[in-house]
Amino acid sequence: MSLHAGKLFANLLQGASKLDVSKGANKRRWLKVDGVYHFIIKTFTTEESAHLSYGITRPSSFVFSDLGNIRCETSDGGTFEFKNPFDTNTTTDFDTDTLEELAFTNVQYHHDQKSAITRNLQYILRSVDG
Repeated sequence: MSLHAGKLFANLLQGASKLDVSKGANKRRWLKVDGVYHFIIKTFTTEESAHLSYGITRPSSFVFSDLGNIRCETSDGGTFEFKNPFDTNTTTDFDTDTLEELAFTNVQYHHDQKSAITRNLQYILRSVDG
């Protein structure tokens, strides 16, 4: 799984046809989906991805905050937490709605077992496997 800043750097790429995102560090930091480039903030380890993949299938306990912070249940009954490195607050904002609550209260909000997006459309959690 990877965490993306959907629109964060999109404007930088407009007209930047000389930017080569197919090599080196750029290849690790940019993901092209349906013709749109997304800046990759974090590529999770295999273990972290397993926690996220398990957690996202339990939307009643999965929190993906507007600041890009994530908290979810793990398969062993524990809790996985990720604090977005771009979030400069000293505390996290985990007291927000879960994915289930967001989907219930907002008909336009959608998530699935491979992806979720924050309410403010700033961060995307997406599995790039399979």
